[in-house]
Amino acid sequence: PLGELVNPEELTDAHACCSEQQETDKNMEEMITILMRNYKKGEALGGGVQFPQLVFNPKSFSQTVENIFTLSFLVKDGRVRLEDHPSGKGLQVRAVVVRERAREGATATVGKVQYISSFNMKTWRKMQERVPAAECLMKHRVHEGLENQEIPATPDISPSGGAKRRPNRAAGTSPAKRRASRKIF
Repeated sequence: PLGELVNPEELTDAHACCSEQQETDKNMEEMITILMRNYKKGEALGGGVQFPQLVFNPKSFSQTVENIFTLSFLVKDGRVRLEDHPSGKGLQVRAVVVRERAREGATATVGKVQYISSFNMKTWRKMQERVPAAECLMKHRVHEGLENQEIPATPDISPSGGAKRRPNRAAGTSPAKRRASRKIF
């Protein structure tokens, strides 16, 4: 026996349909503005900013994740580049200016490079300890109805109250994969 035939709801409000995409676009513009301003200030130093200072939001885990998501679009579009930080510790994010894109396009095809990293509440809490709030570049965004959300005190407690057990993934990976992994900060 088959269930009742159901059609998906039709959206009548195009603005509501596209509001999340518009929010991502706004975040992309804010992030590229921050990077271009920094590029102009520190052009002699490479013009990059440290990855954690760009994406970390000390008030919100979810906005930190959104910032990483936003950064991934800018990298994919070729507007920014992730590089090893000159200090050798972590990554820096640098805007790719128009003249660089033109030069690279004329000289060679730029190969695709992927950075794969895990990010969870535990990593975010470590960032809270290491990244001063005053150094964070992306401003906190207040969404209607979420102004007074509190951050849970302990990320390792499940809703049932017991501590979560997490498998040790590093122990089961090959030495080559462990060497290839990078610290993001």
